[in-house]
Amino acid sequence: MARRNRGGRKKKQGVARYESGQIIRGAEYNIPPEALQRRAELVGMNVGDKMLTKVDASSALGRLVIIGILKRHHYDAGLRLASADRNWSRAIEAGTRHARVADYGAVVRGPSSEPPEWEAARVRFTKVKESVLPGLHWSIVESVVMDDVIPPYALTECEHGRKIKAATIAAFDQLAKYYGLTEG
Repeated sequence: MARRNRGGRKKKQGVARYESGQIIRGAEYNIPPEALQRRAELVGMNVGDKMLTKVDASSALGRLVIIGILKRHHYDAGLRLASADRNWSRAIEAGTRHARVADYGAVVRGPSSEPPEWEAARVRFTKVKESVLPGLHWSIVESVVMDDVIPPYALTECEHGRKIKAATIAAFDQLAKYYGLTEG
């Protein structure tokens, strides 16, 4: 029986390969640090001498820190608020704030925690909420931390944008003060 000719591109001969057949790439394929630095600058992830991580850039809160509107202690306060919100939502078994695929096979049960646990979680969350001025300030904190959205106009240099930016800083200052976090 004659051997069939396999179509496609022929394998390079004399090249080191993994067991899967992929070519082992050497040092010539590593990205130079200058290229990484330039990429970081282009996407706004390079602040001074410090290279920020993807974790910082993965949320609206982190992006506000990266572009310089908020400071690191604001970021830490926002993370603590997000944790308090998750604990409160988990205690009352509230659904997610974000859209996701429905699970029709789930069995609906009663709450897993007792009312005293609800009360403790509610009190903790309410104290945090009351530490921030109501209205615009709380709305900004809620949209950045819980809804993961940067407030409209916060990144613009118009008059309205400057007011939103100032309110954002003031709101997160109040939140950081509540948690006892200071700059530095």
